[in-house]
Amino acid sequence: MKKAFTLAEVLITIAIIGVVAALTIPTLIQSYKKSVVETKLSQFYTMMNQAVKLSEIDNGEQSTWLSYSGGDFLNEYSIEEYFNKYFAPYLKVVKTETVNDYIMRVYLANGTFMSVNSITGRQNPHFLLYITNKTKDIIVGKDAFYFTQVFVLKDVHSDLYYRGSGIIPYSFRYSGWDNVSDDEINKILRDDKDYGCFGGNRAYCTALIMRNGWKIPKDYPFKF
Repeated sequence: MKKAFTLAEVLITIAIIGVVAALTIPTLIQSYKKSVVETKLSQFYTMMNQAVKLSEIDNGEQSTWLSYSGGDFLNEYSIEEYFNKYFAPYLKVVKTETVNDYIMRVYLANGTFMSVNSITGRQNPHFLLYITNKTKDIIVGKDAFYFTQVFVLKDVHSDLYYRGSGIIPYSFRYSGWDNVSDDEINKILRDDKDYGCFGGNRAYCTALIMRNGWKIPKDYPFKF
């Protein structure tokens, strides 16, 4: 006589498989989504800095791109004019949308969508990389991540770990920054009351992830 599973045994096996799937699939999905975000951030950083290097061949060093007078970085250009001159020819741009003189949206061939802006024209250009297609109710550090352009200019704040110039995660050099330990830097990036990833408007989240090898920390404040 051939042995076979009973209906009860089959149902129990299916139930066990269902429970295991219910426990593991959400974790796998979250891990995949985190990996997608990490990859997009790293690729964006590389892509934008490659564009800077190509642009410098045609337009000279970045320090000559802007006129720095009285704190007005973009006193000679609208953000659209600036982007079209120094970046657009070196990126695969699908389309752009102008919001105003200081904000524009850029859609790239690789599916990347970013906002390029300079608040009232008085700051160096910022690049807000969107991980989502929506443009409203955005949560910085989850739906979008800040990068900024740093120039070698006298008496202008430079980035905490990028001594040259280029596109880098948004963050400022504090007074006496060179004497601050890595642990203290990470604490500032996490807990700063204004910009911290955990304690502020989350503009520093990109820098925190970069300093973790482009990996989202285990205790990150958002789930993906």
